[in-house]
Amino acid sequence: MKDWKFSKGKYYVTYCRNNDDILDIQKLRFQTYREEFNTDFFDILGTDKDKYDDIYDHLIVIDNVTGNIVGTYRITITNQNSYFGKHFDLGKKSKELIESSVEVGRLAIDKNHRNGVVMFLLFRGIGNYWIQNNKKYLMGAGSIPIPDDHN
Repeated sequence: MKDWKFSKGKYYVTYCRNNDDILDIQKLRFQTYREEFNTDFFDILGTDKDKYDDIYDHLIVIDNVTGNIVGTYRITITNQNSYFGKHFDLGKKSKELIESSVEVGRLAIDKNHRNGVVMFLLFRGIGNYWIQNNKKYLMGAGSIPIPDDHN
């Protein structure tokens, strides 16, 4: 991925730079999904990782003051090996949609940095990726935690 960075306020967005960033992303996702939302599909090492982490690109938002990753979104050009390509049948136009799309997922933002600026920067990164790869559509799957007592 082409080196790219965009700043706003005390944050900037860029692409994952190295394996240490990947580990920090996985810890942030674990903290968000497991500790805050009490989901249980993670490893015992305190990370949220799966096979897609190695083949996707990762957007990261970094706090300029601390240098910490405070937001992330996993991103790729949709293909037959991506999450959507493997798990969803998009009907008659499936091949065309898959070949024309950017796929996002595994959004996580540190609870102390959930603000419009961090989300804006992640969307700015998605837009940059989309334009760089000349794609037409944006796809993504989302999970919403629902309390046990909700009907």
